[in-house]
Amino acid sequence: MKTVGTFRTWLQAVATLRPIRQILPALIVLSVMLQEAAPAFGNEASEPAGKSDTARLINTLPSASQEQLRALSATYFVDPGGDLDIEEIQQQPFVTAVRKGRFPVPSEGAVWLRFDISNPHADVKRWIIAAIELFVHELALYEVTPEGFVLLSRNGRSVPLNERPINVVQPAVPVQINAGDTRTFYLRVFGMLSPSVSPVLVSADMFTSWSTKSGITIALLAVFPGIMAAFSLIFFRQVDPRSYQYYAAYMMSRFIFAVFYSDWFVQVSGVILSPTVNTRLVQFFSGTGTLFLILFCSVLLSAKGTSKPEKRTIQLLLIAGVAVVAATTLSPLLLRTPLFVFNVAAPLVLFVLAAIKFRAGLHYAGWICVGLAALMVGMFFAILGFLFPNEITPTSSIWELSLMSPLKLGYHFAVLSEPVFMMIALSTMVSSMQRQRRRAIAQAGALQQKMKAAEKERGEMQKHADARIKALEARLVDSPANELLAPVEQRFLERATECVLDNITDESFGVRELALALATSEKTLGRRIQNSHGQTSLAFIRSIRLSFARDLILTRQHRTIRQTAHAAGFSSVSHFTKLYRQEYSETPSETYKLVLPDALSKKSNF
Repeated sequence: MKTVGTFRTWLQAVATLRPIRQILPALIVLSVMLQEAAPAFGNEASEPAGKSDTARLINTLPSASQEQLRALSATYFVDPGGDLDIEEIQQQPFVTAVRKGRFPVPSEGAVWLRFDISNPHADVKRWIIAAIELFVHELALYEVTPEGFVLLSRNGRSVPLNERPINVVQPAVPVQINAGDTRTFYLRVFGMLSPSVSPVLVSADMFTSWSTKSGITIALLAVFPGIMAAFSLIFFRQVDPRSYQYYAAYMMSRFIFAVFYSDWFVQVSGVILSPTVNTRLVQFFSGTGTLFLILFCSVLLSAKGTSKPEKRTIQLLLIAGVAVVAATTLSPLLLRTPLFVFNVAAPLVLFVLAAIKFRAGLHYAGWICVGLAALMVGMFFAILGFLFPNEITPTSSIWELSLMSPLKLGYHFAVLSEPVFMMIALSTMVSSMQRQRRRAIAQAGALQQKMKAAEKERGEMQKHADARIKALEARLVDSPANELLAPVEQRFLERATECVLDNITDESFGVRELALALATSEKTLGRRIQNSHGQTSLAFIRSIRLSFARDLILTRQHRTIRQTAHAAGFSSVSHFTKLYRQEYSETPSETYKLVLPDALSKKSNF
């Protein structure tokens, strides 16, 4: 019951958006486990310093009918600085690994393996010594001969293409054993991302199939994100630019990461990068891909608004991610564990945010949850492979060999599945936006039709009202009760006069504006003014303006005729003077002169 109560409390905390508080203890535990995982390999069956193990571990080549791959049995010596040469290595204390087939590799050093290979068969055998892991800067194979140590071959991403004995993405060196012969070898492994290496002895035929499969897988891991990035840039430009841009940047980071991680850059360009530069680029693009994933999910999940706790959580993730990526880029091997934890923790926090949004009604957040769940499942198996690597068992099947590397399988599953579900989420969001747009267009069309119908109905009603007014006016004119016409028309003229006087200074106030002010049509206005005043509407307005101007002159409101004309709503003084003379048979100046003597006489009397 106590366990059930604790689980219920955790679910309630997740539902109220407290992901950081709940996930942080688990992340701390995971980080400690990962930090302790790497040095754990170095404590296997260690001998006291100074004691040399002279035992030889013999690897007997099987026949073609038996297994074609087996773990390489060897004793090992860890060179923390990676600066010892083969002459010095012979005198070092080699130890036997407790975990067969896996050997520790220091973060900035090398590991030396010492082993024998025996060929009990009657013909010459050519086999391959390869590493299960893909990221290896150098494999150097030395043979012990009566004359001394001989460097047989070197391979890895630090070796120029023309010097590689096998030019494939899977790091490997060939070895040839004569019939009935047993030979002693030293193998130097340098520069890896993982804390251990799993060397295997594989036949040439099986290695060809293995390297072909690895090449196809790496090509798929690199090309697939590039295709998804181009697809999003082409087909999702109609949505929020940040969504498809962040998604494209996320996919391009995955693409560039795969290019440098799989040694494609060297294969295509021929440029050899130093181990430090190569590792920094791999770690940098691994971290930036997760940062762009956070930005992409934050844009998709903000469709219906973002609360302050959600914004704060995203900000904390971004700040932590930038700090981790910057620190890991500066020291890519020593600080690889924090970046790995961040790459696992960020999808987990985003999954909680997406689940809350899905519960709140954001339907396409479900696809985001599925994509992040696929990413977390893949990363979970990668963690298992990192912490608890499988033992390499004899086999003749490359599929069984793939199952022996859960770290690769988990990462491949995460990279190939998660972008698909994220693309579905983006497509669902676009489809939702398109449906909303179509509904908005349909609603706008329906509203426009309603407006047209209302306008048509209004025109019909106005036409009907004008006809009724005209019929009523005709009836009143012909009616014996003609005395009712005068008060009605008088009130109409008074209203019209008041409207003109209210807008007397507005030069643009004309017949149309007067009709709108009286809530009637221009035709009806003209007819009523003509019937009651014997003028057109324009003449009626002009007569009111002229009368107002004459009052201004007689009361001496302005000193000049121009000021008087503008105050009465006339823009042209000459046009005002012409109309004034027609109306009052004298010019405005003459009216001023008539008023002036009276004004002077009043002044002298005063």
